[in-house]
Amino acid sequence: MKGPIARAAVRTSAVLGFRLLIQAGSLLIVAKLLGPAYYGAFAAMTALAVTLGALSTFGTHLTLLRETSRSPIDAISLVPMGLATTVLCGGILLFLFLIITIAVPQVAAAVDGVTVICIGFAELIIQPLLNFPSAIQQGRGMIARSQLLLTTPLFFRVCAAAYIWNAHTPNPLHAYAIGYLISSILAVAIGFLSIRDVTWLGLGQWRLPSCSEWHDAGSYAALNLTALGPTELDKTFAAKVMKPMDAGVYAVSTRVIGAAILPVIALMLAAIPRLFQAPNRGSAPLLRHIFVSASTYGLLIGALLWLTAPIIEWLFGAKYFGITEMLRWLTIAVPGLALRMAAASSLMACGPPKTRALLEVFGMFVLTLTVTAFGGQNSPPGMPIALACSEWSMAIVGWLWIGKNFNSRNALAPTGSDRASDQ
Repeated sequence: MKGPIARAAVRTSAVLGFRLLIQAGSLLIVAKLLGPAYYGAFAAMTALAVTLGALSTFGTHLTLLRETSRSPIDAISLVPMGLATTVLCGGILLFLFLIITIAVPQVAAAVDGVTVICIGFAELIIQPLLNFPSAIQQGRGMIARSQLLLTTPLFFRVCAAAYIWNAHTPNPLHAYAIGYLISSILAVAIGFLSIRDVTWLGLGQWRLPSCSEWHDAGSYAALNLTALGPTELDKTFAAKVMKPMDAGVYAVSTRVIGAAILPVIALMLAAIPRLFQAPNRGSAPLLRHIFVSASTYGLLIGALLWLTAPIIEWLFGAKYFGITEMLRWLTIAVPGLALRMAAASSLMACGPPKTRALLEVFGMFVLTLTVTAFGGQNSPPGMPIALACSEWSMAIVGWLWIGKNFNSRNALAPTGSDRASDQ
């Protein structure tokens, strides 16, 4: 608790705890507002938008984070390139998102065109811009502040959902989609104002990357996409292979376990700048602490979710009957999810970005195979089992790779000073 990483992790955990409350409130309100069938379609659509949105910045916000961790002043010159890249790539992805959404009958039948455009524009063009002020703050060591900034659109969305709930809007999904877009716009405006030494709207300075910059950012772009794939792709699969009611229950349950893993995310957010600064020197002791912390927390929170599943089902109400069983099946995946998140972030900072990308592509491949084997309308536990297989396979392969990599450098014998500095 005395080291800078530990202190930053505690502060960030507090912010993510606030984020958890917002997510829980939003989940409860939106799930009850839409009902299981519509919520399942909405979750599938937003999961697709979030997954594609991971490519909007084309990895330029991660190169900005890396360079800010190393040289905060020089890194500012990368901002105009990142903004121009995001607008270009986001526009292309928005067109692709519209085509894919129309092609999924279960989603197209439940949502209208305005809803699809609002969600797509928010997730593919507007909200990705928020990654740049957040990356600058994280690289400068303001970890908690950077995450508080990323929480602002969620806060505005829950306010919008609460207003729609109280107003008894006749078309709640349509109204919420408009509020979703406005929330992203307000959050980006706040993000730009929070970094005063950057000229965000200097359009004359915006530029596209050079060939070498495209290549450098491309590795992080692939990584950013694959990072979301294992946790978002399953919801799209669920909408296709499960009954609408079961898909809605599954989507809600996976959001619950995702929120429960926030402290592991906080730990990695605090550790990444340190790992970026010295990827090959002095990182082995820190990685050991990360492994122990993630595995211990994953087991404890999995047990807690198993015990409290009936309470969670009661909170969502009778429409979401079956959450208890679904959550208890999903607890099998929770420790693997925590370890996978820790391993993936460590691989991103300590090695070539393609290493993490390959790990998560492997996880998506396992997910696809296991959905084919275990999913289906007549097997509600099939999706939780498929997700567990995917998460555990990535966790095991990722940490085996990390252990082999550092063993080859004889780096797993930390000195006393290394151990003290990382704790």
